[in-house]
Amino acid sequence: MSLLSGKVRERLEALGIKFASELPGRIRELRSAVFTALANPTDPKSVETARSLAHKLAGSGSTFGFQDVSTTARKIENRIARLSSAEEVKEGDGVDTPDRKEVSELLDDLNAAAEKPEQSRKLSLPDSELMEEVAPGAEGYRARLVLLWLPDETTADDLYAQLGFFGFPVEKISGTDTIEQRLTGERQVIAIIDVSVVEQSTGCAQTLSGLKESHSDELSMMFVSGSDNFDVRLSAVRWGGDAFFAAPFEISGMIDATESLASRNEAPPYHVLIVDDDHDHVSYLALTLQKAGMVTSLATDPRRVFKILVEEKPEIILLDMYMPEANGVELAKVIRQQESYVGIPIVFISVETDPQKQFQAISQGGDDFISKPVDPIVLVNTVRIRAERTRRMRFFMERDSLTGLLNHSNLREKMSLELQRAERMENGMCFAMIDLDHFKWVNDTYGHLTGDRVLKSLAKLLQERLRRTDTIGRYGGEEFGVILFDTNAHNAERIMGELRDSFSRVHHLAGDREFYVTLSCGIASYPTYRTVNELTEAADAALYEAKESGRNVVVTAKG
Repeated sequence: MSLLSGKVRERLEALGIKFASELPGRIRELRSAVFTALANPTDPKSVETARSLAHKLAGSGSTFGFQDVSTTARKIENRIARLSSAEEVKEGDGVDTPDRKEVSELLDDLNAAAEKPEQSRKLSLPDSELMEEVAPGAEGYRARLVLLWLPDETTADDLYAQLGFFGFPVEKISGTDTIEQRLTGERQVIAIIDVSVVEQSTGCAQTLSGLKESHSDELSMMFVSGSDNFDVRLSAVRWGGDAFFAAPFEISGMIDATESLASRNEAPPYHVLIVDDDHDHVSYLALTLQKAGMVTSLATDPRRVFKILVEEKPEIILLDMYMPEANGVELAKVIRQQESYVGIPIVFISVETDPQKQFQAISQGGDDFISKPVDPIVLVNTVRIRAERTRRMRFFMERDSLTGLLNHSNLREKMSLELQRAERMENGMCFAMIDLDHFKWVNDTYGHLTGDRVLKSLAKLLQERLRRTDTIGRYGGEEFGVILFDTNAHNAERIMGELRDSFSRVHHLAGDREFYVTLSCGIASYPTYRTVNELTEAADAALYEAKESGRNVVVTAKG
């Protein structure tokens, strides 16, 4: 594996240079604090100040290649920590001369370790093959394009229109050349291909499988066929197919598959909260994780942790074991006392090497332990594995099982947070309530399984057509809620009107029967309505007005 190059390596090495330049001053500060603690061993503040400075130096030293500095600082930390022992000192007593001599010698060793030649140091750098740099704000997202290669014009036109309703850019093609031309690396390409055109074109199967092999990260292929048997499906797989549909094509299923294929590389980055009072080490951890495509929130003061947990919802916490305001174990206990945060992983990071103390820390609310110096590969893999597990758990806890949208309670919680954000940023915000028209008739006529597919198709349409900054939830039954941030009532009415029109033209299948469903919508806006209850009640009243006025319309609450 090759090492990192470019700006990231330079930034990491700059942290090491900064640490080296500040090291003499930090050692002088530690020396002063240590002798103050030795002179006042029963003063908890003096002892803790010295211990904390030694602990920071032990952690940062190992991270930035000063292993001897780290080892010596760790010895000083342990020696200072014993000062509070009742057996060692008595009230009003200082520390004996032999003890002063021992600590003084350790401080001299610390100076010597800091002056070692630069070439003997080794900064822990993440590996470029492990770390995939993600552009800030990109969140792994790429535009998508659907290519239709279907011999039947009627089918092609219908699917072209239906995919368009869901917001997919679609292009009809007639050969593999066009597929190859569209593979520019700037977007996710989903090719929907009829099996018959492959069978009738010499060399087509080989070309498609070659394209899939060489562009697997950006090309997905969905095959459709008028017949459905094992041999046809096996051929589609061998050609590189990711999905298969047999006629008659159910649009909701094809939309699900298309959306899934288009978004498989679009998962938002993991969000990591780092809690550590050592600014240098925080910077190193944050930069390493950001290089791996993650988002980081930083808290050097434990009192800020809960504000970040509420507003940012990180998926994992990296927690230093020893901090002056509250140690890591204490903070973990405080976090675990709140039901909302019982499931979030807490990984301790410390120079602590005593297995018994590590085990005690984990038993008090932690999930894992990483020792300093932090191995970047261990750090990134540990965070990825545990954050992914958190994400999966949250999905099932917060989401509606049928549609994958936020459930009722989490939609209201999100609305409360968005109201706070709108007030803080002095932005507008709208809440729209949607209800499917005559949905009971759909269930009674075509069955509940078909009704479920209609609900899922509306969920997909909302997800594809609305912005990623908007929030969508299933309010209950056939009712949905949409939070449109930084949007006024006029624009919200236009947006929801376009969605209403598109959904009314999406056709649904029940066996060989085709039918259409419409929706009604009520909208309420902030700051006309300023609380969650006011917004929901006003949107609900507007929705009732839409129903009473004939359905398939959008009504905005006037206030």
